[in-house]
Amino acid sequence: MKSSAAHQELAREAESMRTATDILPIELWALVIHELKLIPRTAERIRRTEAERLRTLRAFASVCRALNDLCITRYLNGAGVATEALATGNIEINVRHLAAVQLACCAPPIRRLVLNGFIGLRVLKTIRSIVQNAAQLEDLTIELGQDVFVVSGFVQDFRGAVLTVLCDVMHILASRISGPVFVLSNGTISWCEPGDILQWQLLDVAPTGNARGARRTPGYCILRDIAGKQIKTPDVITSLFTLSVRCIASISRTLVVINPCSARDLEGMATLRLGRSSMTDAEISTVLTHIRLPELHTLHLATAHISSPALDQFLRQHPALVHLTYDPPTADAASPILDVPATHPGLTSIVTTHPAQLTPLLDALGTSPSLTSLTLPYAHRNPALSAALHRLALHPRPTHLTLLLASPGKRLPTAEDAALALTCVTQVTIECPTLGAAHALFPWLAALPALQRVEFACASAAGTAPARWVRSRRATEGKRARFLADAEMALPRVEEVIYREPPAGT
Repeated sequence: MKSSAAHQELAREAESMRTATDILPIELWALVIHELKLIPRTAERIRRTEAERLRTLRAFASVCRALNDLCITRYLNGAGVATEALATGNIEINVRHLAAVQLACCAPPIRRLVLNGFIGLRVLKTIRSIVQNAAQLEDLTIELGQDVFVVSGFVQDFRGAVLTVLCDVMHILASRISGPVFVLSNGTISWCEPGDILQWQLLDVAPTGNARGARRTPGYCILRDIAGKQIKTPDVITSLFTLSVRCIASISRTLVVINPCSARDLEGMATLRLGRSSMTDAEISTVLTHIRLPELHTLHLATAHISSPALDQFLRQHPALVHLTYDPPTADAASPILDVPATHPGLTSIVTTHPAQLTPLLDALGTSPSLTSLTLPYAHRNPALSAALHRLALHPRPTHLTLLLASPGKRLPTAEDAALALTCVTQVTIECPTLGAAHALFPWLAALPALQRVEFACASAAGTAPARWVRSRRATEGKRARFLADAEMALPRVEEVIYREPPAGT
């Protein structure tokens, strides 16, 4: 009898040590998990049941790997993460569901993680822990919900600690790649080594004010110059409400982007300037195709040696781009910045500081359906001007042409001959330093066959109210009246002339 009782006790102990899948098939456990109500039935119950759901999740996810996988999957499905996304390690959730990610022990490795919601210091420490343990994580986006540099609520006491944890997170990810870190912030791109991030002092020690809503002075970043020497650089990161960190193994680089997109009433990065920086053109070309700025509308190129295929791909990846400025260091680039047609759906404006570059730019981008504004210097000593105007004559859409006129102005007969063919030009803006320079351009303007509106803008007159002449109405005061009267006589077919004069006393 004693032997039988002992045998039964051993049997019960052995049974108690069986795994969950030995007790029930995994399909039945899935039904049990379903009945745990890890997914709220209505939106109104989400807040009320969240604590209960998390307690249940923690209890069952800690039993064994099989239940952990089932519970985590079920919970994240309820948080809006598709099963297919989980299978590929692509998770995008609100931070209130972050506990599920932290509890996961046997789900597929996390490769991409996007977190949004109100993120404070405690949550950031949890994120840091997840990043440390997620060895295959290569793409992290943290939408903080507010600008860290603005005093608001509890962040006022923890701002320095928050920035320190964010630097830790950047360093952890960047250290997984052997190459340098590219830092994209405030519309410019620079670089550093992963270890430099730990030396960043993103917040000045003393606050600029104690009132709610006051800003704290941004500190500095440790960056590198083109020779690789460390430079303490202030004001690199002046606001921070969204952080993106990507480990790009294919090029052995890490890309850190500060505020790539808007959040609430905070505007994301809309302007990007490339060239004349601490990065070589080859490095810029390497990373260019990996940059994603969904709200980018202005691109300023200050280099002539970016890879044409890389720039072409970048333009295609940014259909919202509206303005392109090309300002290479020299007038004669060795090759076109774009050597293939690149019709862009959103591009409306091209600015170039060298007339010689207008032709290759129009050859590449001239078929863009919204391109209606062009800006270039009217340099009478530059033989490339006439060639640029002849190429402009082939443009298929009504165009607003802006000419940057240097002093002194001078008539250019070859340019006036080219003007006769510019049937696409309906509006012209002349940026000129003096009235004499403006007068010198009257014959050229008069030769434009479709011109309807002209504006003369003095550089020193920015922000002043314009004087306006419309046919059948004349201005009456002094210099303005004389200039507009001369314009009326010289440009009899033009419907409207606007002149912005410098402020009084200048």
